[in-house]
Amino acid sequence: LTAVDMTTGTASIRRQLNRSASVALAAIYGDSRALDQASSTFSEIKSASGSLVWVQRMGRDFSATLGYARDYQQQLAPTVPGVNIYHNRGWITLNDQFTKPLGR
Repeated sequence: LTAVDMTTGTASIRRQLNRSASVALAAIYGDSRALDQASSTFSEIKSASGSLVWVQRMGRDFSATLGYARDYQQQLAPTVPGVNIYHNRGWITLNDQFTKPLGR
């Protein structure tokens, strides 16, 4: 563990397709460089991720989310070859929102 110089950026856009459906795109980038490279295993780590998410409302209080993301990470070290990591992630989420007034 050491102190790093970190640069990050995020961007996202969401579009309401109709009354009950929306889609969102997102991207994240990060770059961290060790300030004291002699005390750290990795001198630099770069990462990027992109995602696509569909949200479908099914009634007033119920919705479903379908998402996919692609992640990339590159680790650079002075003593070992670079390590690249790729991941695909997918998810489905069901959401039921319920409320009850307080004090009644």
